[in-house]
Amino acid sequence: MDFKILFVNPMTVVIHLYVLSTVTDANCILPQELRNMEWIYNYTRPDNNQAVTTTLEFQNTILTSPSSISFNAFGTTIDAWTCISNLTLSNTESVVLFKSDVSYTDGPFSGSRRLYLCMKFTKVTDNLFYFYLLSDVDNTIVPNERVFNPPGNSIPADTEPLCSTFCQYSTEPKIRTLQKTGTTDVVPSDAALCTPCENPCEEQVVACQDLDPVNFTTITNQTGTNYQDTITYACITGYKLTSGSLTRQCMANENWSGSIPVCEVVACEDLDPVNFATITAQTGTNYQDTITYACITGYELTSGSLTRQCMANEKWSGSLPVCEVVACQDLDPVNFTTITNQTGTNYQDTITYACITGYELTSGSLTRQCMANESWSGSIPVCEVVACEDLDPVNFATITAQTGTNYQDTITYACITGYELTSGSLTRQCMANENWSGSLPVCEVVACQDLDPVNFATITTQTGTNYQDTITYACITGYELTSGSLTRQCMANENWSGSLPVCEVVACEDLDPVNFATITTQTGTNYQDTITYACNTGYKLTSGSLTRQCMANKNWSGSLPVCRLGHHCQSRRRRWR
Repeated sequence: MDFKILFVNPMTVVIHLYVLSTVTDANCILPQELRNMEWIYNYTRPDNNQAVTTTLEFQNTILTSPSSISFNAFGTTIDAWTCISNLTLSNTESVVLFKSDVSYTDGPFSGSRRLYLCMKFTKVTDNLFYFYLLSDVDNTIVPNERVFNPPGNSIPADTEPLCSTFCQYSTEPKIRTLQKTGTTDVVPSDAALCTPCENPCEEQVVACQDLDPVNFTTITNQTGTNYQDTITYACITGYKLTSGSLTRQCMANENWSGSIPVCEVVACEDLDPVNFATITAQTGTNYQDTITYACITGYELTSGSLTRQCMANEKWSGSLPVCEVVACQDLDPVNFTTITNQTGTNYQDTITYACITGYELTSGSLTRQCMANESWSGSIPVCEVVACEDLDPVNFATITAQTGTNYQDTITYACITGYELTSGSLTRQCMANENWSGSLPVCEVVACQDLDPVNFATITTQTGTNYQDTITYACITGYELTSGSLTRQCMANENWSGSLPVCEVVACEDLDPVNFATITTQTGTNYQDTITYACNTGYKLTSGSLTRQCMANKNWSGSLPVCRLGHHCQSRRRRWR
């Protein structure tokens, strides 16, 4: 509760009292079709006779707030309403009373006041209602409207009689309509306000008793249970009338014409056997009984129906099932394979592959069979190129070329310098059986032939006769190399380097003549040859050597002989002089 005090002058105090409360315990039932729905609301304003179109929304017991039914009462906005009472008059007519959730006051002594809406509804269809506000126009609220506005000091209790307390008027109200969006239902031309408030519009007529439900039928039309009203039955689907009446009318004696209709189930004929199919289930041959077939393994339905049902027209639904042998799709070509055998593409047919030469199966299936589910057994064969194992290194050989280790790849070796192939293969190829062609190459060291003895030479060293082995000669004393090589090496081509050494005897130079001497003998000028001198008569050797020998260093041994006149002869010569 809020209090607002306005001081107008020292002698006058005006107190405006605003009381806000919400009714939460309303005992009210709105027509089912009105609830939780927004309606197009058409009416004519009572203050200026202008036509108004807006929307109005009902919930279970309230008008959705803020409502389009809204007033200003002495500065207080009233746009929230709660249903507090209702009166059901017939299947289509009812009176509903709404009370404002908000109270107001029109002065310090007026007390708390509330507004009431008394609505008398008539249902035309589920999409259309019309109603009247059963109150006189209140000119104290804006806009002026037909509301019940009791004085603040005489607000009736919510439980007071509905029509006699809240729904009184002196001038007849105008019709108002509620219509669902998008519908075109029309208010009947004879629509009118039935008075007094608690009276329905319908007249009381002769009525027949409600009929008991009839087995296996539905009511297709019923105008009511009053005199001359009719009820029309139809046997439910799958049943047919065997006795009684499908249409009956309420007569003046309050009895129904005809007799209770009897509907019995329809039966279909037995079906012929179906080729390549078995019956998996059958409930019978009456209406809605079913028979279910299954194509035998390896066959599939190509037309017709595997499940058929007995219909209301005594025929089986669908058509005779046709089962034909399953066919698998043609398989795509498989890389690196050939098809060695194929019986077809129907159920249980097979296809057999073989990997082409040099390829082997790494996954999938080389033989596949067409299965009942239209798929091929197994999986696509995958043939991959054969790979040979890596080869071990080869002694005394190098790889000069290698294309890989797969089928038809090659590896080429070369014996290292000084070695030659003695067995095996220098070029090998990876074969389809995952082995390398040929055999492991064997490279052995090259051997040169033994050399013939060399005249006038001796072998001083020799490491052998294999590649890079050497032989060294020395000319014997008194001989010297005149051509060829004293050291020779065994080469990769199995030949010795250089050429045969030639040692020839050493020759000393011819000696100059010796004064006062004669050569008595001379064997020559070669190594170990000698030359022998003799001093002339009267001369004698004073130095040097009368015999000299040619030595290995091409020098003569000793030294040049010197012959001088003898001492006796020298003395005589001096005297003669």
